[in-house]
Amino acid sequence: MRLKIIIAGLLTGLIAFAPMAAMADETETLRIILTGDHYVLPAKKGRGGFAKLATVVKQERAGAEHSIF
Repeated sequence: MRLKIIIAGLLTGLIAFAPMAAMADETETLRIILTGDHYVLPAKKGRGGFAKLATVVKQERAGAEHSIF
């Protein structure tokens, strides 16, 4: 009985992971853009500011085919 359960588990695993092996050649890159808590972004000393944040986000989105903001 145990042998049947083990064999059934192995076959189930092979069936479940077989499509993953076929798709292994096709890879995609996903870029996730995180900004954190930015309720205040003072534009001091050339750093910060919402305009700067928007520019960086636009650049990152343009550089990746698949991105999440």
